[in-house]
Amino acid sequence: MNVEEKLKELILANYKSIRAFTVAASIPYSTVDNIFKRGIGGTAVTTVVRICDLLGITVEGITHGIIEPKENSAQLTPAQAKLLDSFDQLNEEGQTKVMDYAEDLCRTGYYKKCPASGLDAKEA
Repeated sequence: MNVEEKLKELILANYKSIRAFTVAASIPYSTVDNIFKRGIGGTAVTTVVRICDLLGITVEGITHGIIEPKENSAQLTPAQAKLLDSFDQLNEEGQTKVMDYAEDLCRTGYYKKCPASGLDAKEA
């Protein structure tokens, strides 16, 4: 299996579709499709970096034909993992509603953490 096939497999393991990935990455679908058809070699560096960042893999690895996770990838807390698991079970409309609701909660300021103290706003 070549690196492009491995990349496609990784994308589909983490996203509902290639199109969903391209939307999340703000990369044209045709660009990613061309990577699968013609190889990653001629792809713009900024595009490769964006793809690698979003998938949590190294740029160096992909340029050598290897899909390898970034060593310094942040570990999710149990609460974050649970939230992400629930989020992944939702359809596109449900995911949009969750993101809208989270943004609304942040905008109110009531539930935001205070940057200086680390306390929740309602505790401060």
